[in-house]
Amino acid sequence: MSKGIRTLLCLVLVAVASASQANEGRLIDPEHYRAAQLRAVGHPNELSRWNGMWAYDNGQPEQAKAHFERAAYFGDTLSQHFLTLMYWTGDGVDRDPVLAYVWSDLAAEGGRLDQLVALREDLWNSLSTDQQSQARETGRTYYAKYGQAVTSKRLDPELPRPARNQTASRLGQNVSRLEVGLGSSGAWGSQGRPSYDASQMSGTQFYSPERTNHSSYREAETASLRELIRRAGTVGVGPVEPVDAASGQ
Repeated sequence: MSKGIRTLLCLVLVAVASASQANEGRLIDPEHYRAAQLRAVGHPNELSRWNGMWAYDNGQPEQAKAHFERAAYFGDTLSQHFLTLMYWTGDGVDRDPVLAYVWSDLAAEGGRLDQLVALREDLWNSLSTDQQSQARETGRTYYAKYGQAVTSKRLDPELPRPARNQTASRLGQNVSRLEVGLGSSGAWGSQGRPSYDASQMSGTQFYSPERTNHSSYREAETASLRELIRRAGTVGVGPVEPVDAASGQ
């Protein structure tokens, strides 16, 4: 597994829920994954992102790529960044610096973060003149499918769907608790302890503008990604390290 992707996976897990007692060699335990799926209701980008991370963590990079592409179809910046790393390192896919640049360009557009812009520029400068020409040509096709102008139109109607379909009282949801997570004892934990604490949120949080309004949601996603990058350190392009298929490292 690429060190860059593994680091980001760890940080995403910490950001979403309390630290898990992961199975040896695994970053995502099944209950944690199921909790993330529940939290992703109404957010097809998040659901596909988690499906991609689960597949990647379980040694299925081709499936991971397909899920990340599905998340990118709804404008998911983190998935676009995962694809950048996969194609740059050749981790689970045929190494393709041109596609790595294209995905980094899309991530920089969607993420609106200096670090992603800097990464994009580093990748561009690493390309040959012919590769830069290929990137321009390929980029037009990818932007027609994955650019913010089109992905926003896909995601926007999805976000408020859970709120429109709710049947509980709006007056009561302020005090009710929505169980998002499982955390049963003995599952993927040590000495009978749960693998992580059950995550709860109120109806007000679940249906808040940061989860149901496209503009507010994008701002919240950008803030979360900024924090992930801050915790990961400086994003940069280093030498390509071959992946040891036997060890998975």
